[in-house]
Amino acid sequence: MPELTALLESTVVAVLQNVRWLLKEEIEDMPDDTSFRSLVGQACRDLSSDGGLDLPADSCDDMREWGFCVDRLHNGILWDTDYLAEASYVDHSPARGKTLKERMGVSQDYFLAIAPEPTPPQMEILRDELEMLCLEISEALTPQPLTAPQELSGESAEKKASGEEGKAEKKPSTE
Repeated sequence: MPELTALLESTVVAVLQNVRWLLKEEIEDMPDDTSFRSLVGQACRDLSSDGGLDLPADSCDDMREWGFCVDRLHNGILWDTDYLAEASYVDHSPARGKTLKERMGVSQDYFLAIAPEPTPPQMEILRDELEMLCLEISEALTPQPLTAPQELSGESAEKKASGEEGKAEKKPSTE
């Protein structure tokens, strides 16, 4: 298991916040699609000692219930919220901060860790993945063009050209 740091634990929290947002999106925008709720429910069951007996059904559309599931995931992965307490440790003299960390069982470097610098091959992979993600987002946000009208032929084309298409034909009266 990697050494726990505020950076690592905050990353887990960011992923869980995204899970919460995706649940909300599925419930509000795709209520008949329960695939993501099913995945979250399974993850909760996997972490649960009671088999997830009190979890909502996949079809549940109550975001409070699903929020509870995300909280269970948080508590099953992270057993504390030290990542939120940086100000409690760094706003003191170094000696006082060291004493506080020792008392609370927080490593001295817990708040100092930074993400590792990617290697050149990793950078290439990351750039490619970012480019693909940007393209997917761009395509999703770009309005799709309307389909071209079908080719007109024969009498219909002549009526369109003369401006008569769509006008009701007058029938001679039989009176």
